[in-house]
Amino acid sequence: MSGVSAVVARRDLYDPDGARHGIPTFPWRCAPDGYATRRQLRADGLRPGGAGGR
Repeated sequence: MSGVSAVVARRDLYDPDGARHGIPTFPWRCAPDGYATRRQLRADGLRPGGAGGR
């Protein structure tokens, strides 16, 4: 490894307005109620954005 730490600070992941990453991002288990991961949306037959699957 090149000496770069694999640890990411929680503040780097907290972007509730999407200003840094283009979409809202939250640290692990810190998202507000009602938010779902892509995996959870796919399991419900939905895609990100709420469009129904085929």
